[in-house]
Amino acid sequence: MIPAKIMSLHSLASRFRLTLRLLRLKAQPVVALLRRIRADELDVVAAWLAYTTLLSLVPLVALVLVIANYVPGFAEVHSAFDQLLVKYLLPEKAGNVIANYTLTFSANATRFTLLGISFLLVVVWAMFWAIEQAFNRIWRLAPDRRFIHRLAHYLLLLLIVPVVLGMGFAGVMWAVSLSLGFFTELKIIRKFMSGAVAMSTLIAFLAWLNYVLPNCRVQIGHALIGGIFGAGGIALLQWGFGVYVQQFSSYAAVYGAFSILPVFLLWLYLCWLMVLLGCVVTAELSGSSGRRLPIGYGGF
Repeated sequence: MIPAKIMSLHSLASRFRLTLRLLRLKAQPVVALLRRIRADELDVVAAWLAYTTLLSLVPLVALVLVIANYVPGFAEVHSAFDQLLVKYLLPEKAGNVIANYTLTFSANATRFTLLGISFLLVVVWAMFWAIEQAFNRIWRLAPDRRFIHRLAHYLLLLLIVPVVLGMGFAGVMWAVSLSLGFFTELKIIRKFMSGAVAMSTLIAFLAWLNYVLPNCRVQIGHALIGGIFGAGGIALLQWGFGVYVQQFSSYAAVYGAFSILPVFLLWLYLCWLMVLLGCVVTAELSGSSGRRLPIGYGGF
């Protein structure tokens, strides 16, 4: 009896050790990802990008509006893009206020002289450069891209991407509205389709960033997975912000009319954190490529 019990305990211990070994193997990618996040100091980089975005938001929108005046039929695209931002990307309740202020300031900025527009270009260039540096820092790549390539990517990001995203969102929503009135009658399905289109648009945009900005070759599948991670995180943030704004109304009572600014800055910080997390996922999936730099490389 005793040897049988000893054998049973030995078998149980062996199974336990095997289970621990399998769990350790399964957890290795997660542990590596957490170590990468800590080593790359994503919180610091996200704070830097949030501050840069806050300073560059009005010049960026102003330049897009100036360019959009020369795009035929941009009124419908602008309306769809505004709906995409306010309803699905910006924090709940604060989104309308932020969008109105930004569009008002941007409309004033479009009346600048040539010198003023040059200043807007410099500010927007600095923001795009900061984003590119952040992505290459995560990839630990040398930021030695040629000026002409960098200019082409920045112009694509400034000129084409907003129009394409707005046209895509408007086109899909128009197709949904013409579906024999079915989606119009069932508001739940219509709301679901609108959210799905917005999420797909955001995933495509983040995947494009993960594919274009790193100074090396990136597989489209890896960039897409990173875009899914980033977009999913932003969707969770929007839901969490809605709960936060409803539960903590005293925050607005303390800050008053200025409560929009810290809320928006926090929103930008968390959104950039999710975008950078998607970039880390893409870099981890892609493995070693390009001319790597040591951990802790600043690049700023």
